[in-house]
Amino acid sequence: MLNEGVPRGVRLLSWATAVRWFGWGLFESLLPIFLFSFAQSYAETGILQSVYHVVFILALPVVGLLADKVSSRTVILLGLLIYPFLSLSYFFAGVTGIALFIVVARVLNGIGYAFDGIGRDTYLRAHTSGRRISAAFGYVTTVTHFGWILAVVASLFIIPFVRMHWLFLAIIPTTFVTMAIVATLAPDHREKLKDGFRKALRAGFYSSMFQECKRWSPGMRSLAALTFFLGIIVTVGEFFLPIYAYTRGASLQQVILISIVLNLPELFGAPLGRLADKGRTTSIFAGLGMIVLLLTVLAITESYVWQLAVALGMGIALQLLEVAGDGITTHLTKRGHYGRLSSAMEGLNDLGNIAGPIALGVLIDAIGAPRSFLLAAIITLLLIWFLFMKRTHFSHKMPVR
Repeated sequence: MLNEGVPRGVRLLSWATAVRWFGWGLFESLLPIFLFSFAQSYAETGILQSVYHVVFILALPVVGLLADKVSSRTVILLGLLIYPFLSLSYFFAGVTGIALFIVVARVLNGIGYAFDGIGRDTYLRAHTSGRRISAAFGYVTTVTHFGWILAVVASLFIIPFVRMHWLFLAIIPTTFVTMAIVATLAPDHREKLKDGFRKALRAGFYSSMFQECKRWSPGMRSLAALTFFLGIIVTVGEFFLPIYAYTRGASLQQVILISIVLNLPELFGAPLGRLADKGRTTSIFAGLGMIVLLLTVLAITESYVWQLAVALGMGIALQLLEVAGDGITTHLTKRGHYGRLSSAMEGLNDLGNIAGPIALGVLIDAIGAPRSFLLAAIITLLLIWFLFMKRTHFSHKMPVR
């Protein structure tokens, strides 16, 4: 069954997140096009995209250390409080055409999701059996993306009649509903917010994160390289592919359809998680091999049908890599360090999310999209070789729980 071995609190948090992601799904598939309308090139669009990730990384050490000291519920609620304000910022950007509102929205988004995402990951790791951790992550992915995809499908029928900036306002009511559900979770038996923040401040947010990374095993360092790389590759499917298709004549509805197909495999996160639990290292190599093939296909054809096929394949590969990587990193980390682990891995992923839009944007402007995709495929092959040489590092025993 889908929820087999998943604790009740994790299931409740998953459905609460699905409600919030429904609000995002009404517009997020068109967000790359929205940002592109405020820029003059792929590179400038990539910079606007990266503002969120820069702020997210700066917030991660603070949130990660805090999440190890105070209740995960409190951390999540702090993040959710920010979302109504970023909703209004996106809305005013659309109404006025002023790019500054875009920057404000991206900054708020980075802070809000640092609290929301790290709080959720920490709660999941702390309340789930180690033997079922990939399946639990897969369950969360399936449920949350069900809400998101449902909204994206609805946006196919809404966008011909409603201007895009009005859809940003859907964030406000869905966030309030999510907060009401999260508030019903039992708090972890940890310190009060002010006490936890004071101790985390004394420990030093950034120095603590640096010390945590220094203690990583060779296996964790290999996974860190994979996490950074995936942060780059995910921008191909989620960010550049929609813009690339749009500039080649795809309609807004066709762009939305690409996003739906790309994220459809997220609905199968739970079975993919159970599959990954049986062979996480094998799953990583299988996922990377798929990405090499898909990037090559994207480089040699401009057919919209093939773009849809690439989106579907990339969605499967990225989901398999995500749940397999989550399982390995959890098993190689001590329980009391889950918050710092989550924030460190999210930080590496977001470094890739920063590098990807800017570097690929400049590269596409310089040599064109097809050659850029082919170069990305070659780099992926090099990563496969690197991880293959380090594969024995992934076989460490689970830490005692």
